[in-house]
Amino acid sequence: MPFKFSFCGKAEKELFHVLDYSHKNLLNVPTEIYEHAQALEDLYLDANQLKDLPKALFTLQHLRTLNISDNEIISLPSNVSNLIHLIEFDLSKNGFLELPDNIKGMKSLEHFDLSVNPLGRLPDGFTMLLNLTHVYLNDTFLDFLPANIGRMSKLEVLEVRDNHLTMIPKSMSRLQSLRRLDLGNNEFNDMPEVIGTFTNLEELWLDGNKIKQVPPEIGNLQKLRYFDITENALEWLADEIGECFSMTDLHFSTNNIESLPENLCKLKFLETLKVDDNRLRALPTSIGGLSNLEELICSSNELVNLPPGIGLLRKLKNLNADENYIEELPEEVGSCISLTVVSIRQNRLLHLPDEIGRLANLTVFNISSNMIENLPYTLMKLKKLKALWLSENQAKPLIPLQMDWDEANEKRYLTCYMFPQRPIEIYDEAQSVEDNRESINQSLMEEEWKKRTSVVFDLDDDDPQVVRLSRQPTPFPKDIRDKINQFRTQSIAKGHVSNNHSVGEHVVPQHPYAPADEIETKLHGHGKSALNGHHEPYAGHQNAPQQHMTEEEKMLLEQLQNTSLGGAGSGPHNDAPSVPVAPRTNHVNFSVPIIPSPISGRRYPDDEENNSMENIHLSVGDTKKQIKLSSDSGLGSSEMGDDHQQWKNEYPAIPEEGEVFRVTIKKTPNLGFSVSGGKDAPGNPFRPGDTGIFITRVIPDGPAADVLQPGDKLLEVNGNDFRCVQHETAVNVLKASQEVHLVVARRASNNEQT
Repeated sequence: MPFKFSFCGKAEKELFHVLDYSHKNLLNVPTEIYEHAQALEDLYLDANQLKDLPKALFTLQHLRTLNISDNEIISLPSNVSNLIHLIEFDLSKNGFLELPDNIKGMKSLEHFDLSVNPLGRLPDGFTMLLNLTHVYLNDTFLDFLPANIGRMSKLEVLEVRDNHLTMIPKSMSRLQSLRRLDLGNNEFNDMPEVIGTFTNLEELWLDGNKIKQVPPEIGNLQKLRYFDITENALEWLADEIGECFSMTDLHFSTNNIESLPENLCKLKFLETLKVDDNRLRALPTSIGGLSNLEELICSSNELVNLPPGIGLLRKLKNLNADENYIEELPEEVGSCISLTVVSIRQNRLLHLPDEIGRLANLTVFNISSNMIENLPYTLMKLKKLKALWLSENQAKPLIPLQMDWDEANEKRYLTCYMFPQRPIEIYDEAQSVEDNRESINQSLMEEEWKKRTSVVFDLDDDDPQVVRLSRQPTPFPKDIRDKINQFRTQSIAKGHVSNNHSVGEHVVPQHPYAPADEIETKLHGHGKSALNGHHEPYAGHQNAPQQHMTEEEKMLLEQLQNTSLGGAGSGPHNDAPSVPVAPRTNHVNFSVPIIPSPISGRRYPDDEENNSMENIHLSVGDTKKQIKLSSDSGLGSSEMGDDHQQWKNEYPAIPEEGEVFRVTIKKTPNLGFSVSGGKDAPGNPFRPGDTGIFITRVIPDGPAADVLQPGDKLLEVNGNDFRCVQHETAVNVLKASQEVHLVVARRASNNEQT
């Protein structure tokens, strides 16, 4: 009889098939995982702070899933090919610069994610992973894909978003199992022809490229369900797109499309159509053929109406046609009985059809910024309505409506204090983008034009007397400031330095580096003269100031001149007591931006020092020329010429208008301010009874930031009288030019606020 022996000892430790160490702030791979080597299949080490992977990790022969995403790993050990049973491998969000070529030994690999790594290229052995079905190479700095990628015939999902691809290999035509292809945010100028061979493709992403047309080959993709080609340069769509019979989602937003092909309406399964931010003038008349359409987004186009066929869209739930030129809605819109959200904001609607009351499921209705006189009484039937937006400034989604009687049409209508509507078309250039999709980043543009800001004197380049003088701002020496002030007082009393001449010329007392608002104040009436003439030293005063001067006075005067010129060097006029602006200097570059702010009353921190140079003046000869202070970047500038006194007389500084001045502003790429008011507008927040055009907003760091301020009134723009003008006319004038010349009135209260 055999004996049975019983063994009493420590119980066997349980083995785990799955270990999850994600989000544990690990610095090293835990050693206890090796205790489960015989059973471990899934290991998750993502979202830690791992920098290295031990070679022992790649001895876990039974691993099927390994996730080391979101760490700080920069390389893989050479024995990575030992994981011959690994199916899913996630290396995304690390710092891999390259992969070992022997990765080709991972024959069982099906899902491989390398996204967000600075790889630059794929190893040659990558295309030998023939069992791969899902490959993610997003944001990996790739310039090209391997030429023999077509051998990976089992590939179903390929994502190569956010790279630098300009083409894809023709061998990809062998990828007949491909279901999803993402090439978004690359550098394609044309849609690759090879895409037309992917007959089983269901999702195609081409957004964020520079593609100009969709070729006829698109019609071969009859299983395609999702197509996104937003933010390209599309101008034309092939009619063959109507042959993608399985299509459910089409996204053409932010392109240059002017018309949609009629064949588009053959897509019976289409549920979402987005064509916003294009140049569409009309929707296809056969749009009613999209019988399953649920969402139609066509805002920011040039539509003047909606086709009557829209009434056949019985499943339509969301209709957005904001920012167009629609003047009326078709009566057939009442047949879209499934509509829940309708937004037709900022159009030119004058009235709504009575059939709008048939939209029993409507919950949100936005008709703000139109020109509607009243609402149809049938709106009372909309029992599910939760938000009726009539104005941009409306505080509550629903407001009480009152019934009234229309004598002319003999019918009831609804109204409230917000009717009749007046579109508040505040001209906000800071938020508009005018054909600027291919321009450089706006913040970079602003930094660039700030660096290049300069003062430009618009003078005759052919003048033989012109001398080029470049200068940099030099602070006035503090050690002799008191002596200079004392000397100036004595010089004025002796006639050496005068605030103005009386021998036919106009002089502007000015410091070359004084804040531009002080300069402009003197130019526009706060000084004793106006700038109007040619920059040549006046002969009668060229040597007079040095007569009857002591040696100390002459030395101080010479030092005063040299300091004012900012160390520009000697020139033909350096011995004159006055400091003429060199006529040939078209650009005088400063190391800091010049801020021309006429009569703004602002004070800058260095004003006290600059005021010590206040009485240095510009000598002006008999030849009259226009002098223009401007900025290369489009900063506000001031112009004074022969007509200075003329417009001063035309717009006198009466108490109601305050001070009147001129500025010139260039678009970079916009004017940087908003306006409201006009004789047809509801009013303005500054003077409710005034029908003029007022500045309501000035964008910080914009081209108008230092010359305009809220509350300023525009009297004239480019020669057009703005004192009694309609709002729409004013906006059109401001939009029409790249450079606007303004006559502005500012009340004294505005100056005090600044």
